[in-house]
Amino acid sequence: MRKYTIISPVRNEEDYLERTIRSVVSQTVQPLEWIIIDDGSTDKTPEIINKYRKKHSWIKTYQRKPGKYYPGAGVVQAFYEGFNKIE
Repeated sequence: MRKYTIISPVRNEEDYLERTIRSVVSQTVQPLEWIIIDDGSTDKTPEIINKYRKKHSWIKTYQRKPGKYYPGAGVVQAFYEGFNKIE
């Protein structure tokens, strides 16, 4: 039974994101929803997310405006943006 949500803040994760998504998609128990917050990526991260979002309706993505990257605090802000979008 699917009773959990994943929230993933990402920024320029093209080297690791596809492997991560494939891992979650292949799990026996998939989440109700997976909210991926793109925190202003400038690489192929958005394209990778959209590739899988089209195949899996429970993957949702939101884009944040590109801006200065704040390690730690920026990740927390992106996480809470995703948290506030849980259905």
